[in-house]
Order: sequence, then C-alpha cells, then structure tokens
Amino acid sequence: RSPNHDYERPHVTISGTVSAAIQIRALAEVRTAGFVIEANYIHLDGFTVSNHGRRDTKGRAWGIYLAGTGLRITNNAVLDTESYGISCESYPPSCFDTVIANNIVQGADGTGILAAGERILVEDNDVSRSIMMDETDADGMRFFGSQITFRGNYIHDIFDRGYPAGNNPHTDCFQTFDKDKSSSKAIIIENNICLNVDHQ
Repeated sequence: RSPNHDYERPHVTISGTVSAAIQIRALAEVRTAGFVIEANYIHLDGFTVSNHGRRDTKGRAWGIYLAGTGLRITNNAVLDTESYGISCESYPPSCFDTVIANNIVQGADGTGILAAGERILVEDNDVSRSIMMDETDADGMRFFGSQITFRGNYIHDIFDRGYPAGNNPHTDCFQTFDKDKSSSKAIIIENNICLNVDHQ
C-alpha cells in the first residue's frame, strides 16, 4: 500500500472454521487505523495499528476490537490508540478460545489489553505507556470472565504523573472488578513482569 492509503480500519465479519481459519497477515509493514473483528476463527498477524487522531465509534475506538471464537491476535504493534489497545468486547459475545500473544501495545488510552470471555490466553505481550485521556483509568491489562491465563507478559512504564491535580489515574498492572459483571474465576497470572507502574 502507498503511505497515503494505509489508515483504513477493516471490519471483519466473515468467519472461518475450526479446521480452516481465515488468515489475515501483513507480509511487509502494513499500517492501519485498527481492526474490528466480529467473526470466528480469524488469525490476525503482523500489522501496525494506530488510530491516534482518527477516533470513530465502530469498535469503541479500540485499536483491535474482538468479538468471536477461535481468534488469534499475534505479532502486531498497536501504538497510540484513541481507546484500549487490544480488547475483547466486555459483554457477550466477548472472546472464546482466543489467543493474544507476542504483541506490542504502547500508549493506549485506558487499558493496553482487555481479555473478556472464556478460555483466553494472553502471553508474551509488551504493554507500556497507557494513559488516561478520554477513558477513566490507565492500566496494563484487565480481565472479566473465566479460564483466562496471563503468562510471560511485560507491563511497564505506566505513570500517574503529569495529570491535573486530583485527576491522576490509579494505574494497575492487572485489574478486574465485578461492577455490572460476573466475578472472574479460574484466572492464572504467572511469570509476568510489572515494572515502573506507579500505583502497583
């Protein structure tokens, strides 16, 4: 793609199958304003995503919006998004049997990665510099649901400094809560590194 035409935000609604997932791969550097994936058995790999200054309401302005079963989101760089970086829809249909791995998420407004649903693996991601602009906090990762595993992630450099007095975020490496949602259960958090996250 030419540099002038690389900021579309594809909306994926056609599903693959458990034995024949749809592969969406960047074979060279490909920049987009994000992805909205509302389908099953989609593998998304190798894209650079940034929608800074290009907010839209489809997919909640998240960098990579996910709702489906059998999703694999790998090796993407999600930079300076207008809202969350990589996120499952936090209400049904959410994510099921999903892998979010080996991604870099920097400068998300709110939360770097949100895992919501069942049987989700969040592994070997690098999340940093979450900020609070239009969102209500600045966190590394959030989770809602069951059978969610966070393993080998590096969450770092999320600050509560530089905000107007009394309006600084309560930064967290990991956060969940049960307000208007069911309590999370069967969660594994292991071998992650949290470094320079101001509150936690």
